[in-house]
Amino acid sequence: MQDYRKRGRKPREGEKMDRMDVVCFKCPYIACGLQYQSSLGYKRHLMYYKHSIFTPSSKKIVCGYMDCTATENLRDHITREHMADAVDLLEAYDIMIKVGEETEEVSTAGLIGDIVHDEGLLDISKVIAEGGILKDILLSIFPKGVTLIIDPETFTESNQIFYCRIPGCGRQFKSLMAYKYHCGKFTHLFKSIIDDYVEKHGPLDYEEVKSIFKKKFNLENRFLLEGISHHLMRMPDQHYNFIFTFDDSQLGHEKRRIKKRGADSISEYSIGSEDRHEYDEDDVKRVKEDETHDASRFKIDSIVFNGRQLPHMQSYEQGRVAFLNLYLESTLLAVVDDHVIVGTKGEADEEDEQQESGKPQNIFLFSTGNAMFFVLNRNKILSEITFEGYGFPRKLLPYTEKTVLVLFNDGVLRELIFTEEKKLEISKEIKTKAQVVSFALFNGEIIVCSHRVLINLANKKEKPFESPIISLETTDTSIIVVDSNGRTYCINENFEEICAIPSKVGTNVVSGLEGEPDTFFISNSLYGLGRIYCASSNSTLLTSPHACSHAILIKPGFIVSSGLDGSLCVSAYRTDPKVYMKVLRTEIRNDELFIATSEEEHALVENVQPIPPNDYRVTIQGIVKHRTNLVAVLACGMVIIIDNFFRE
Repeated sequence: MQDYRKRGRKPREGEKMDRMDVVCFKCPYIACGLQYQSSLGYKRHLMYYKHSIFTPSSKKIVCGYMDCTATENLRDHITREHMADAVDLLEAYDIMIKVGEETEEVSTAGLIGDIVHDEGLLDISKVIAEGGILKDILLSIFPKGVTLIIDPETFTESNQIFYCRIPGCGRQFKSLMAYKYHCGKFTHLFKSIIDDYVEKHGPLDYEEVKSIFKKKFNLENRFLLEGISHHLMRMPDQHYNFIFTFDDSQLGHEKRRIKKRGADSISEYSIGSEDRHEYDEDDVKRVKEDETHDASRFKIDSIVFNGRQLPHMQSYEQGRVAFLNLYLESTLLAVVDDHVIVGTKGEADEEDEQQESGKPQNIFLFSTGNAMFFVLNRNKILSEITFEGYGFPRKLLPYTEKTVLVLFNDGVLRELIFTEEKKLEISKEIKTKAQVVSFALFNGEIIVCSHRVLINLANKKEKPFESPIISLETTDTSIIVVDSNGRTYCINENFEEICAIPSKVGTNVVSGLEGEPDTFFISNSLYGLGRIYCASSNSTLLTSPHACSHAILIKPGFIVSSGLDGSLCVSAYRTDPKVYMKVLRTEIRNDELFIATSEEEHALVENVQPIPPNDYRVTIQGIVKHRTNLVAVLACGMVIIIDNFFRE
């Protein structure tokens, strides 16, 4: 059997999928009847599906040939009746026996940890155990506790449609992520389920049903229904919660806040662009709730610069240093056509699908949400652009004239046009086989990585890695890859290793220094160290107590690096190698951002309690050279510009 079926992944180019329609893994519980086209889906079904509640019955291994129901003398049956597929069917038979013997049922609790709500939680298995009319109602919509979210007859690699089967909803989605987002955010009317039941089974008193929910499960208004298996067959089942309400006056969607743009708050509906494939335009309608309280988790109230409180203004200048507060969590910084661009997460509230404040993002966790881009002229905003439904921007690189490539947190790489009006507009999606973790440009060609595979999109060349890829950078002559074990690979355009770069567990970034061939900056966040390494001499030129996210060459022999601790450091690595100074150091205390230059660093430590280390809000998300200025942006959304940093 081909390897992609064992692992439960999608077939690679050249691997046929029609064979998967013939061989499958069938649940051994006679009353169940679910089947999967990967052993992973089969195993997870046996682990998480509660057969003892939904389909109590005896077990028998069933022939894995599609539509075949034979259960006796299967080895002889397979070789006799399905000779053309006997090898794959016998392998599937052995896997079903082995997995069935080794797999024990476990709880599905904790599978939905990334979307949190305050509503009451109800497991459908509790309703089934109670019996009565509530059991009949829920099983009429979720037979055997299952909702089939694809149509097996029409679902293909090129036509992936996911359906919400809740009566009164019926929405369709072009990605599983969008379907998950719908389940986690959209409020369905329970009255629609009752109406559907009444139409099929006769009259029913809705008020009496609500009173039963109140009496047995203490549920009065909104609740989350868990324990549903979202069945896909071609992939492992998912276990998302549904949100229901008994209030049939609700419109069925979550309220979201928007940042006020004027003195009066405005409530309005927002409809996403038609070319966004993650969410139908009906689903992206949002009620924006007017709110007097700004709940931004990254809000910075004021700046204390060198011990002096600055005026409460969005932008301010103090000598050679200028500040701009974007009031949003920033994720990237870039220079495009001589303009500085900052990418941030969009406006959010407590219920938004974002990670917890104060923590870095998990690069293997994809999500939707809003992104914002700010085009700057020094510390003034020239324009701001919002993209809905793609998630925050992970990485941006200039591509061709007037175009950029942006990787969003939904794992999709998109080409954007930088217009004459200093706006960004979606041009097209870059097609990839899987969601993208990171990307880079090498000799004008797009290199992407998705989990453990590196792909050149121009020639389709692939290189698999043993461990997940966490960093991808390029120099003029090489591609640099760092995996989750801290190992660094320096490879050429043919994906052949050209030099060894020593690194160890905890390495988070390895990047080349532009203008210094064969010289690399290596950051290790576990040990809190930064190194300058020369490949040609196989020697470490500098070791500093400074783990960082970015480094820029100031001139040969000197670099500036941005620390994960919110500091900017200048270091020498040839003559007298050492960290010369911390150009800036930042800390957040309550809602105040404290910034000190190297000459005034004492202003941070006089008469104050120690600040807990590793505050993600001050992590520098990017540094760039813009003309002669150095520009940096903190995760909390503060942009810092130092004039004439790069002196001629």
